[in-house]
Amino acid sequence: MALAAFSDNFALYDVTPVENIFLLEYMPYAPGDYVRVYLYGLMLCRYPDREGTAESMAKALNMEAGQVLDALRYWEKKGLLEGVGDNPPRFLFRNVRSAMQDLPPREDNPAYAYSDFNNRLQGLFGILHPQQFTMAIEWVEDLHLPAEVVLYMAEKTNELLALRSGGKQRSVGYIFKVLKERAMDWARRGIDTLEKARLEMDRELPPYQLARKVLDQLGLRRNPTAAETDLCRKWLGEWAYDEAGVLAALPETTKSANPSFAYLDGILGGMRNRGGGADQREAVKQVLKALGGHILNPTEGLIQAYEGILRQGFAPETVLRAAALCSAKGQGTFEKLEDVLSKWLRLGLTTPEAVDEYLERRAALRQLTLRVWEEAGLGTDITDASLDQVQEWLEMAPAPLIEYAAGQSKGLKLPDRSITKRLKEFKAAGITTLEQAQAFKRPSARGKGEKAAALDYAQRQVDEHYFDGVFADLGAPEAGGDAS
Repeated sequence: MALAAFSDNFALYDVTPVENIFLLEYMPYAPGDYVRVYLYGLMLCRYPDREGTAESMAKALNMEAGQVLDALRYWEKKGLLEGVGDNPPRFLFRNVRSAMQDLPPREDNPAYAYSDFNNRLQGLFGILHPQQFTMAIEWVEDLHLPAEVVLYMAEKTNELLALRSGGKQRSVGYIFKVLKERAMDWARRGIDTLEKARLEMDRELPPYQLARKVLDQLGLRRNPTAAETDLCRKWLGEWAYDEAGVLAALPETTKSANPSFAYLDGILGGMRNRGGGADQREAVKQVLKALGGHILNPTEGLIQAYEGILRQGFAPETVLRAAALCSAKGQGTFEKLEDVLSKWLRLGLTTPEAVDEYLERRAALRQLTLRVWEEAGLGTDITDASLDQVQEWLEMAPAPLIEYAAGQSKGLKLPDRSITKRLKEFKAAGITTLEQAQAFKRPSARGKGEKAAALDYAQRQVDEHYFDGVFADLGAPEAGGDAS
């Protein structure tokens, strides 16, 4: 036994020094499990009496022995470890600064073989940090992803992140952070060919996502085919539709016995031709005139906004109807026009016929709302919220009952709530006509001085001798009382 040695629990409370060069230059770019193995092995170097086999390290780190050996060989490639035995495997930990000074010259450096790979990466992102080049090479060498797969992943991830941020380019540091996670995920799931990589990225790009939504709307529960994804790519790219415009055209496919992507493609193509053949500048002038303006030379921004409206599926006549409606309300601005059209798009109102039918229903609803408001004493200020409220009441009862309930609620503190309560009572009682409503007696609490219903029964009639013999007169002689 040695003269002096650490006690059994010394390692638990001791400190293992880690060089800052490792923390700054190596750790940020290494897989997390590999870092755990390096740090644990570094601690074992200080306590050679502790068991330090691949199996014991795997047990301590909750890993597999093979994973531990992969991590140790990774650090060996980095020059931080030196393999000195194979059976059993043995490694010597090197001083990090010394290992960095011993890197081979450029012509012997494995990175030199990746000059074309690095040039293509730099073409995607511009100037890169050396560690970012190193990281990308590790995906090829350590994760066994082909170089063309890594380059495709980098290109498409860059495009996808820009799309998700509204066209704004993300920082290279952030992109490589996402790429690192994706590379490890692909390596784990075997995404190691260009064909698999394209399919994987397609699932995240807008054309594939749009194809999924179109399939859902068509009632087809399956994944999009490559041809369907290509059509969506054409609609979003070459034809410059947005997602809302494509989905707004879907109701037109119901005219076909077998709605399909090809049928939708024809619809979108026809809409595109109608919009593109007109003089857009003149069309925008007409819209501005309908809004009550007198702009003779529309800006390019307004023209582009108008073209975007048409791509959403609106017919030019529909846009004019919306402009006239805004003007009638004293809201003749292009921004308000876009708000109205956004609401109409949610309601599926893209054709003049659909808009006319909707406005006719809305006008009738406004007249009914005015009568109800007057009956309830709410005045004549009718808003969209008022119309929506009456529309909800119409789902509970016909118009005559609503007007009758309004009259009964007049003078109350909250007449609209009273109307709702009365209509619910009518509905619960099965009342559907005005006559039934007028004859209906609402259940109510008993007021002061009002006889309870439980006491309203026929009383027994008795005469003055009814209780004779029921009580004993204690003062009578026969009862033993004192008669004196």
